[in-house]
Amino acid sequence: MAPHGPEKMLAFIEVERLRSAQAVVGFKDANPDAQVDTSIFQEFIRNEQNRIIAARDLFWPGRPDVQHWSLLKMSKRVEKLGLLAILHSGVAGVGAHRTL
Repeated sequence: MAPHGPEKMLAFIEVERLRSAQAVVGFKDANPDAQVDTSIFQEFIRNEQNRIIAARDLFWPGRPDVQHWSLLKMSKRVEKLGLLAILHSGVAGVGAHRTL
């Protein structure tokens, strides 16, 4: 088992929520005429960004681009499991419940 595995997994969900919110706001900034209300995303970023970045930096120092909580690529994760993996989009989303 990975050290702090469950905690890292939960923190990664939060990191992905933040990344998704930032992507929506970035899209709207780049496309001001888009019919997208970003207020809930901006509020999430404003209220949660510092906490999420602190958690990210605690578990993955120097890795602002973390792609998976284990830092392993998909092929290595599958190899460690010794079985076929089913890909999915994950459990990230701004509307998900608060986990940290």
